[in-house]
Amino acid sequence: MSIILTLLKVNHPLLCPVNVRAACVSVGYGLVTMLDPRAAVGVGRSLLTRRKVRSVTESMRVQRLPAALSILVLTTIVACSSGSDSGDSSSSKEVDPNGELIFFDNASIESFDPTKNTTGRAVRWLYPVFDRLLHLNVDGEIEPGLAESWDYPEDNVLELRLREGVEFHDGSALDAQAVKANLERTKSLVGVEAQADPVASVIESVEPVEPTLVRINLTEPNRRIIFSLASTLGMMMSPASLKSPDLETKPVGAGMFTLAEFQPGERAVYERFDGYWDQDAVKLATLVLQNVPDSSTRLNALRSGQVDLTFLDVGQVKDAEAAGLTVEPFDTIQVYTMFTRVKPGTALENKQVRQAINYAIDRKAIVDSVLFGIGKPTVQIYPEGYFPYNPKYGPEFYEYDPEKARSLLASAGVTVPPLTFLVFNRPEEIQVMEIVQSQLKDVGIEVKLEPIEPTRFDRFTVEDCCDVMAGNRSGGPDPLESLAFVFGPDGVFHPGGVESEGLQPVLDKIAALEPGEERTKLLQEASGLTVEDPVAFPLFARTIPYASQEDCVVGFRAYRNGIDEYRNVGVRVGC
Repeated sequence: MSIILTLLKVNHPLLCPVNVRAACVSVGYGLVTMLDPRAAVGVGRSLLTRRKVRSVTESMRVQRLPAALSILVLTTIVACSSGSDSGDSSSSKEVDPNGELIFFDNASIESFDPTKNTTGRAVRWLYPVFDRLLHLNVDGEIEPGLAESWDYPEDNVLELRLREGVEFHDGSALDAQAVKANLERTKSLVGVEAQADPVASVIESVEPVEPTLVRINLTEPNRRIIFSLASTLGMMMSPASLKSPDLETKPVGAGMFTLAEFQPGERAVYERFDGYWDQDAVKLATLVLQNVPDSSTRLNALRSGQVDLTFLDVGQVKDAEAAGLTVEPFDTIQVYTMFTRVKPGTALENKQVRQAINYAIDRKAIVDSVLFGIGKPTVQIYPEGYFPYNPKYGPEFYEYDPEKARSLLASAGVTVPPLTFLVFNRPEEIQVMEIVQSQLKDVGIEVKLEPIEPTRFDRFTVEDCCDVMAGNRSGGPDPLESLAFVFGPDGVFHPGGVESEGLQPVLDKIAALEPGEERTKLLQEASGLTVEDPVAFPLFARTIPYASQEDCVVGFRAYRNGIDEYRNVGVRVGC
């Protein structure tokens, strides 16, 4: 077996991994202007049985190369012959107890402090380290976690029965006192840390009744808190670590993995915690999450065997399947939405103007042309098939009708000035918004697009800079969050403050109910109100295609809320 590799005087692990037993003979010619991981990953997966390194210290783990490597160099043709290329898969059906899984993400985190991370993409980097008091399953349903049961003995009281014998990574007990310390810390940071879960503010006090019994006294009836306890509010940290100056980079949790290595904004390496209370759920010895924003780089790395699992852009599905990769689409609750800053006295305050915008957008054309048909048009913040979705308000409610849009604008009797739309600087999203820009122009609304980095959504939520920001609403543990955050008067993604008519009383009722039929009906009613009187414009629900090495990754299912976990996920021997 021979391959052609471009080399510098460094042995970049992506190009020449140490576990490939090779004899290399070089002859020179050529030119390269920049060494980049993409220079190597185009080599087909079939050329190497597996080019991954299994040790934590020697793993490929793609890293950004310094710009100084942008130089003129001689290239080297390297003939590499592995000691054995039999591709023996006789034992590959067994899950490797010492297996390592590398996942390429398109985002990362700067801190492991749960109060500084709330988005789905961020939280899934926290899950391996921090177990939660309650869990969500792949479909978004509440299940026991560190607390094996919960109850509301009174309207304003929530009691949690903790599992016995659970320990943090430092060996300290995860008991009622530890829960008290964690919940009180988060409560104290609401309004201080922008992303501290505001639900913590309804906690009046926390009482350790017994070592395994916690009583949470609430300021008012609130059933939404159990969803928060399945997310960042419920992430338990060792009390000794809460005041540590290293908390953000050396977290001490009680999750399935300990944090072995962390490069903020880049990657995290996790190692199995042998003291985890549910050992049967831990199938991996090592988990690596790597931030690789470029989708082509992710796919090429998967082709070449440098990564086990990643997600694809929808336009990459055919290429991935042709390369022999396993591709599986997963429905999500992510809805690509145009969030608005609807302020009193502006043109967007007019309901007819907002309805006109809905009629002016051809959602199906966007899905077909940009998403290759992989996605579902929607006018609700919930996708079809998710239980809060209101079937009375399908995408046809605002079926594409530019003439009706023009008529509504004329009836509104207001002049719509040029609008500024923020869009994340990703090719697909820019393409979507350029179509929207064109369609709105067709009905007389001028739009200026301003690309921003995904980390700068505070330009919209904090700064008074613009009229609309387009982006994914990933949803949260509680479906109520999407309604409150996007449409509520104090919503994070609705800084203007003008709400859908009649919405707040329904939201208040929902917050006081536990999950069940009555709550679901109210969620659907509220969703309908946001369609009738829109203060945001959902465009389409995302279906995310994941790709993995053929017959290598077992047990993986993408979580509908976009916050993937790795419970019961493993890799096969030989992968």
